[in-house]
Amino acid sequence: MPGGPSGHSSRRTFQPRDVLGRLELRSVVTSIDTRRDPLTKILVGTYEGSIYEEGDGYTGALSLGFGPDGKRKRLKRKGRTKAEVKSKLKEAVEELDKGVKTDRNYYVRDAVEDWLAAFAKTGKSSNTNEVYRSLADHQLIPFIGRTRLKKLTADDVETWLNGRAERLTSSSLGIVHSILKRSIRRAARHDRIGRNVAELVNTPDGKPCASPRSVET
Repeated sequence: MPGGPSGHSSRRTFQPRDVLGRLELRSVVTSIDTRRDPLTKILVGTYEGSIYEEGDGYTGALSLGFGPDGKRKRLKRKGRTKAEVKSKLKEAVEELDKGVKTDRNYYVRDAVEDWLAAFAKTGKSSNTNEVYRSLADHQLIPFIGRTRLKKLTADDVETWLNGRAERLTSSSLGIVHSILKRSIRRAARHDRIGRNVAELVNTPDGKPCASPRSVET
């Protein structure tokens, strides 16, 4: 074939070694990229399980035996680290042993609404029900109602009460704190939560009362 000005062909000579080298390098890179942490066997209480890498974090699974239908029952939790996953599994097992029915979608507002509905059937005066409903709607639910009940802490309750103390009298503050305590107490009786963190917090003093019968909304 005709070449360039020097008479030599301008086409690059095919070098099988170059292709082989690139294939070998690609194989090494692929091996490194797809390497994952080995599966870790764990024992939480009396339950055996494992933690393995999945997505951007880790997943832990415990075997809970078999159900009445013969299918294996498994408890799973996810987290960014193995330690976080194991901690979540331990918490879940503790609740399981206590008979607590963990519901991640049960919020503080749900507990309050359930308690208010039950309280309304106890024969209390309509005025009392209205006061409790108003305080819950204006002073409780808007502030901590969106918190998952199982994630609610004593610090959350204390921060909320201290914030409300600037606007409510001591009497109203005591009532709204009581609503939360009684709501969580009812949830505990129905095995939705293990302990009542609202009872660990003292009710702070509110603002001076302008009228003996005034209840803020």
